[in-house]
Amino acid sequence: MEGITEIGVGACRYMLFYKVGIKQQQEVFFSFINDFSQKTWIYFLHEKSKAFTMFRRYKACVEKETGAYRKCLRTDRGGEFSSNEFGEFCKANGITRQLTTTYTPQQNEVAERKNRTVMNLVRCMLTNKQVPKAFWLEAVRSYVHVLNRSPTLAI
Repeated sequence: MEGITEIGVGACRYMLFYKVGIKQQQEVFFSFINDFSQKTWIYFLHEKSKAFTMFRRYKACVEKETGAYRKCLRTDRGGEFSSNEFGEFCKANGITRQLTTTYTPQQNEVAERKNRTVMNLVRCMLTNKQVPKAFWLEAVRSYVHVLNRSPTLAI
């Protein structure tokens, strides 16, 4: 079975804080981008520490959906994918890891640019329609859904 050669991973660095009632919520999203097709998978988390569990879910879902195995994973050295447990999981599943140099987003350019583009468009959507920030998750989900289904990468 053929594998997808490169998957870039980016954790959204724009953690938005918003109030729901009295409680303040914090959300972060991880984007997995296929470097060849530019298809994006988005996963939302309350804490970055749950990234390994989320990656296992992503891997199972995408391999079932596409029938292709992940071969290479490019991440930054943010810590969320640096555990020994994650390294062992990648070795056991034949996934090569490419860790970028610290403070060089240029090495993971596809994921970094995608996250920046997503957040810029989401801010525009929420501001133009005067929607509360509490709906930013739905706006991100909607944008990525439309982006994955567009026949061209330039939207």
